[in-house]
Amino acid sequence: MSTYLSIDRMSQSMARTLRAEGKSPATVDSYCLSARLLDEFLEARGEPRTVNVTRDAIRDFLYEQGTRRKLPNGRMGGSPGTALVRYKSLQQFFKHCVNEDELGSNPMAKMEPPSVPDKPPAIVPDDVLEKLLKSRKAKTVQALRDTALLRMFLDTGCRRGEVVGMTLADLDLDGQTVVVKGKGSHIRVAVFGHKTAQALDRYLRAVEKERPAWLANKDAGLWMGQQGRLQVSGVEDVLHKMCDDAGVPRLHWHQLRHTWAHSMMSAGASEGELMTLGGWKSRTMLDVYGRSNRAERAVATAKRLSIGDRV
Repeated sequence: MSTYLSIDRMSQSMARTLRAEGKSPATVDSYCLSARLLDEFLEARGEPRTVNVTRDAIRDFLYEQGTRRKLPNGRMGGSPGTALVRYKSLQQFFKHCVNEDELGSNPMAKMEPPSVPDKPPAIVPDDVLEKLLKSRKAKTVQALRDTALLRMFLDTGCRRGEVVGMTLADLDLDGQTVVVKGKGSHIRVAVFGHKTAQALDRYLRAVEKERPAWLANKDAGLWMGQQGRLQVSGVEDVLHKMCDDAGVPRLHWHQLRHTWAHSMMSAGASEGELMTLGGWKSRTMLDVYGRSNRAERAVATAKRLSIGDRV
């Protein structure tokens, strides 16, 4: 094979294939982002930006992705976890190239994944959550939306893409449930508490006053942005802005999913219940989330079941 297509061209092809397979927009974006970053890496090194990439170039790229550094936008990027995400995404990218006969073999075949330290994300303490909520005491649509958004994450443990994908038709305020479209087009029902229902009610009443046409379309997104439906990047900006306004270190939404899982386990939720509510199909993922503050839960259980306190 003498002529190779560009990484950009095959990234577009992969995106179409992933969408045809029913993959979530977040998954498509993640895979394509890794391909685009590899493309930019090769351009910076003055190397051909085709799918015919050497193993050494891929290894160098993954090493860079795993190195802590300041990004052009001023944020910090790079970690072993990031490198592992890029590794998995590029595996699928080159697999697609081989399947589409644009490569004779996968350059990542038998390549070992980056090593990631066994360090689960930190649980967000209650005092930080309270500061975030206090930063949105205004009665504007945006402030009310941000409050409802944060409470939705805390109460349901949903993934960022799942929350972004929620529509008005998915929401049952009286029943305090919301239909969630998870990975692989898997549908489940998430449950939220009274305060989240109250926050949603206040937000939707504000929307009704300011943009009543929005509520007339039940297929519209639940979360309204300035230019229309709030997108994944917009949701990320919401949390960062809340952290900045509250004067706390910036968090990411997935930390709230870990916080939710820890809270549910601490309250005595069974593994089966947690897998159903969290949308996990494998016990492996439950173990990953269970690592956060496992020792704290073990101590609490030991105190509760103390033999010495019974006799």
